[in-house]
Amino acid sequence: MLILSNILSSSLLRVLFLAPIFSTIQLSTTHFVHAASSDELSLAPQSQESQPQDPVSQYQLAQAYESGVDVPLSTSDAFYWYSQSADNGNPNAKFRLGEWYLAGTGVEQSNKLALEWFIKAALQGNQRAPIEVAKIYESSLEKDLLQPLDAAQLWYEAALKDNPDAEDGYNRVLEAQFNQQRAKQISSIEQLNDNVSAEANTNQPSTFPSALTSRDQATRSNLTNSDYMIGAVLAVLIAIVSISATLVVSRKRQILKSGELNQQQQTLEAQLSAKDFTIKQQKRQLQTIYNELKKQKNNKSLNNFQVACALFGYTPSSIPDQKSIKIRYKQLSKIYHPDGHGCDEEMKRLNNALKTILQNVTKP
Repeated sequence: MLILSNILSSSLLRVLFLAPIFSTIQLSTTHFVHAASSDELSLAPQSQESQPQDPVSQYQLAQAYESGVDVPLSTSDAFYWYSQSADNGNPNAKFRLGEWYLAGTGVEQSNKLALEWFIKAALQGNQRAPIEVAKIYESSLEKDLLQPLDAAQLWYEAALKDNPDAEDGYNRVLEAQFNQQRAKQISSIEQLNDNVSAEANTNQPSTFPSALTSRDQATRSNLTNSDYMIGAVLAVLIAIVSISATLVVSRKRQILKSGELNQQQQTLEAQLSAKDFTIKQQKRQLQTIYNELKKQKNNKSLNNFQVACALFGYTPSSIPDQKSIKIRYKQLSKIYHPDGHGCDEEMKRLNNALKTILQNVTKP
């Protein structure tokens, strides 16, 4: 009877020990596999190539599914695309998820999750989110909505974009959260173990001998060693899941950073293209101004030539040869020379007119 009682007690302990740990592994694995392969869980009507990849388009698609505009009304699809857009950094999508969790629309109502999404949206500049955060804290005076590690996770996540050192802190917080959860589970298992042991000791008959035979002790020792081995294997599995989860989260962050760098590069290229277009416009304007000035200069030269011809008594279309021009110059010099009836200014103007006419006559 004692051996059977020990076997039943040990089996019960084994079941109680294994059930929470296996459920933890299953939940953790499901959560991180979903995070790592969220791109593969797309909507059935769309192909991989036709799905929006930028957060703005994802947010607009979520709004369309929520309102039923141009697509069938679907709360689950709307929640999926709001989540995708929020994971890619859209503050409006984060605010909308906070509203859904606060009202319990399409999801289980959770003030804690609503508070987390509102804080994330507020940290990215959403103007309505701080008011919602204040309202939740105001209506939850007797509840601890966020533990210190949860709050630290939010602030590290907010700093990931601008501070590369925040990633180490973020990974530390995730590991600390996992260790804290594991410690709670181990504590609850030990408590259950103590309760079962106390119950087994209470149910033993008083006339039963207190000393165990050597065979009973060996059987019990083997069962205990087996439990320890199972616990050690499960601890190793939990450590592997924890490391894998951290690597998946880090990889996802790196992908998001790479997307942000590509977006910044595209913005810079667009700015360079705009500046090149502006430079080309300015070159065309300068060329137009130069042509206009050149035209004005040519007109001025033509005007000077007409005045010179008029001074010699010619027209631009009836200019004689150089010999006749020089004879006319000698005749006019007698009139405009200071020794005659002229002055220095008139003689200077006559010389310039002669130079202008000769330049135009000798042109090929």
